[in-house]
Amino acid sequence: MHRAQKFVGISLGVVVLAQLVRPNLQNPSVVAEPHWDRPQTRDLVRRACFDCHSNETIVPWYGQVAPFRWLIAHHVSEARENLNFSDPSSNFEVKQMVREIRSGGMPTWDYRLAHARARLTKSQQDSLVAGLLATFAPQVAKEDVSPSGETSIKDLGEDKHDPQGRKDAD
Repeated sequence: MHRAQKFVGISLGVVVLAQLVRPNLQNPSVVAEPHWDRPQTRDLVRRACFDCHSNETIVPWYGQVAPFRWLIAHHVSEARENLNFSDPSSNFEVKQMVREIRSGGMPTWDYRLAHARARLTKSQQDSLVAGLLATFAPQVAKEDVSPSGETSIKDLGEDKHDPQGRKDAD
């Protein structure tokens, strides 16, 4: 019994001390937002993407408690590095964004688990992809120019050369 009390005491001490390590989860200023093709696209992006991929992150109550705060801070930091809808200088590939959505990689499984509103139906995913392609059409044209000079966005996110859909088939 004495060992169990000691273990519980040490465990509680570690949990309390862990709360002192608080990574930054602040939102920098929003520089600008894309000119969305339609309000529905913006709404879908807000639901499924903004908490990590913008400077408008809403941290839930459990995000104030370690170790969840550490996990959320890591996700947000990494996500903003890859794509930040609040910063027009954010460097990203639309083709990769569409692939992530179509493959189910985005939003991440743990985000969908904690945020029911981010669980998009197939129809909503299709609408989101179409909206993103329309919103970022000039960038898509730069990314997806075929050797003949024609722009092809209809097959975006699907590999013609790999029936298994692996990302690096080319």
